[in-house]
Amino acid sequence: MNIVWISLDTQRADHLHCYGYPRATSPNLDALAAEGTLFEQYISCSAHTTPAFTSMFTGQEPFHHGVIATLHASYHEPQMRLNGETITLAEALYSQGWVTSAFDTMMNFRARPGWFGRGWQTYTNVIPPHKSPCSQELGCEHVNESLLPFIKRMDKGADNFLFIHYWDPHQPYNPPEPWRGTFDRELSDLTETVTPEGTPWLVGAGPKDEVAASEHARESVCRHNEELLRVDHAVGQVIQTLRDEGLYEDTLIIVNADHGDDMLEHHSNFEHREVYEHCIHLPLIAKPAASMEGMPEAGQRIGALASHADLMPTVLEAAGVRWRMGPLGCSYDPLVLDMDGRSILPLMRGEAESIRDYVISVGSYLRWDDLYRNVEIGARDLNAKLIVRASIPPGSYTNVECTGMTQRDRRSREGVLFSDLPRAELVDQVNDPSETVNYLTKRPETARRLYDAALPCMKSHLFLDEPPALTELLAGL
Repeated sequence: MNIVWISLDTQRADHLHCYGYPRATSPNLDALAAEGTLFEQYISCSAHTTPAFTSMFTGQEPFHHGVIATLHASYHEPQMRLNGETITLAEALYSQGWVTSAFDTMMNFRARPGWFGRGWQTYTNVIPPHKSPCSQELGCEHVNESLLPFIKRMDKGADNFLFIHYWDPHQPYNPPEPWRGTFDRELSDLTETVTPEGTPWLVGAGPKDEVAASEHARESVCRHNEELLRVDHAVGQVIQTLRDEGLYEDTLIIVNADHGDDMLEHHSNFEHREVYEHCIHLPLIAKPAASMEGMPEAGQRIGALASHADLMPTVLEAAGVRWRMGPLGCSYDPLVLDMDGRSILPLMRGEAESIRDYVISVGSYLRWDDLYRNVEIGARDLNAKLIVRASIPPGSYTNVECTGMTQRDRRSREGVLFSDLPRAELVDQVNDPSETVNYLTKRPETARRLYDAALPCMKSHLFLDEPPALTELLAGL
């Protein structure tokens, strides 16, 4: 059996055609979803890359493993580096005889998060041609130049786990020919709705009038779509190579993303900072291997919640790896793991209706007292999301440093300061998908339920504040 896990960087769910986007941005992913299972409510545990991938490869939530920031500029953050006794997914599989291989560049971050390189028999550190090793301008074509020949050389008699990380469609949105220019720059083909307050809204773009007034915004939306079309083509090449090599049928293929990107919806335009849906509602598609028993008919769509921490236990179950829960100790015989997630396979087999009641997501962070701290937490269930923000002194440089929260460029200090945002918001995911109305004072019972879910995280030393009382949040203090 083989497991191929493909992760797209910065890809929100609502820009994929199979998730309802009107543009044909994802023909190969659409076809894969038609042969497998699509998860409609896959929610990221973070709006940032490093925490998200750390959760994927540990099965732990960010406030468990301790990595709540991307750490681009910090080499030494002992409080926020993955514990050496925490066994990663690759280490667990390798210890059980699997051939583990990765095509990835996350170790190139300036902070050198070395845990991404642990456990791989082969780790291909793809570097953009003529670029700095930490450059994110790595096109999927460069990955496939090495990846496709590697797939052809894989041992067909072995159990193979292959992880593929494509940076597309991460900024800068710079699709080459033949993808650039594919989509209408006027966005006339996008779905239009109206927010509860009566504002015309383009789904996947933002307020219609603001989008119409900004040529840059319209161009960016289109280039993001074209970057997706570009990486979808690369995914299609991987799938075709698996077919050509006779590997496709007995391969579990998982496609997901680490986080999304804001367009003009909220405060960090064409960036990923906040725990609004455009940054944390992601695609998750799973095509089961032929040897996996009890799998559903092709084309299943599942509406239950799932998160990054659920993927490691999913892969271990699919791989037939036995393990037991326990404290840290780096034990491989028996394999002892300390995970928060639950496998999604019972959902696929129809054995469970849900595996979790809510997802905790971390948003913006800043460095305070020589330690990165989280300043925004989201607690989301199927119907609503509570966002709680730390109190930061107005006018402080930290309003700019805390990853964004500005409408234009945080370095130019233009836009919305973090301290000007509401201390807490309750948004209705069902009736207000634009997330433009704060229902906090109107629905205190819902707020209480989600507040209780987020409270343990707000008590962590990694949250920059004392936990605010719900009564204070309801009073607007």
